[in-house]
Amino acid sequence: MNLLGGAAAGMTEGWQIDRPLRNEDMAFLAPPEPPRRVAVADDDSLRRLNFRLWQVGMTMVTVLLTVWCITLGPLPAILALVVAKHVLVALLVMGLDLYPRYKNEQLPPPPPT
Repeated sequence: MNLLGGAAAGMTEGWQIDRPLRNEDMAFLAPPEPPRRVAVADDDSLRRLNFRLWQVGMTMVTVLLTVWCITLGPLPAILALVVAKHVLVALLVMGLDLYPRYKNEQLPPPPPT
């Protein structure tokens, strides 16, 4: 009696195979690996999206207010550009998630839970 219990094509008695192994045969030799365990729905994708939308909105408000101040004259234009530069850099740094290192601090503070 052969391995499959009946007259299987290409199989002889016992464990011997009378033809060379092909790629199709390799799938039947061992079961596939189980899928890797992955934590799902544990990220802050919605919170990140909300922050990015807020960041884009504040950038647009800053640019529009700066353009409006430019129309008022040269002095308000210079002041608006100086303020807008600082606001835009602050918005950029907020989005980069960079934490400053303080004295004797090893790791950045943990994110709020």
